[in-house]
Amino acid sequence: MNKEKLKAYGVDYENAVKRFAGNEALYERFLKKLTEDNHLAIGEQAMKEERYEDVLEAVHALKGVAGTLGMTELFQAASVVVASIRKNEISHLQEQMAKVHTEFEKACEAVS
Repeated sequence: MNKEKLKAYGVDYENAVKRFAGNEALYERFLKKLTEDNHLAIGEQAMKEERYEDVLEAVHALKGVAGTLGMTELFQAASVVVASIRKNEISHLQEQMAKVHTEFEKACEAVS
């Protein structure tokens, strides 16, 4: 795992490792699983079908994963979507979801 690549993306590596009791190997195993996470795909499908509660559920879960893994940019992008849906402000949701998608791809690239 390339720590510098992760840090360049904005991963808060040191604090994230602390969440895993200082076990870098365990943390890195969870990082590698990010590429298999399907919350974004579920959220995007729900978005196409205008099922905003399902979008909220999926993106909120992704937000939790991102926060736990120290992926600040992905966490922040997901947080915007979650807040918008909770406020019932969906006029910019498509753009916000596109940002989540972009950040998810960047995060996966940083992990690979």
